[in-house]
Amino acid sequence: MSTAGLWESGQFPTRAIVLVTRNIGEAVLMADRIVVLGADVQESKTIFGRAAIQLPLVKVITSSVRGKADGTARAGFFRDLLAHHYTSEQVDQQLETATDWGRYGELYAYDAGPGEYRRDDAGDAAGVTGTP
Repeated sequence: MSTAGLWESGQFPTRAIVLVTRNIGEAVLMADRIVVLGADVQESKTIFGRAAIQLPLVKVITSSVRGKADGTARAGFFRDLLAHHYTSEQVDQQLETATDWGRYGELYAYDAGPGEYRRDDAGDAAGVTGTP
C-alpha cells in the first residue's frame, strides 16, 4: 500500500508523521506543513507553486485571475461554487488552504478587504505557469 493510502486509511498509530520525499506533489496533497530543503526561498516558492497549481481549486483560481483583463476574481464566486457540494465549514477550509498555497507559490494574491484574488505577476515572472 502507498504512503498516501496508509495515511488516508488511518492505519498510522500516531497523529503526526515526518515524511521525506522527492515528490513535492505528494507532499502538497498529504502535508499540513512542507519544508523544502536545499533550495532558497524563491526556488522553494516556485517548486511549491508548480505543484499547488495542479490542485483543482488552486488551478481554477489561478486560471480565473490570469484569464481576466483586470486580473481579479471575487472570492465569493468560488465560495458559491463550492457551497453546492460542501458544508460551510468545508468551504471555509478549502478556500483558506487554496488561498494560503496560491499566495505562497506566488500564483495569486488575496485582498481580504474586498474579498478578491489578484494576479501575482511575481509568480508569472518566476515561471510558475501551471505546466510541470
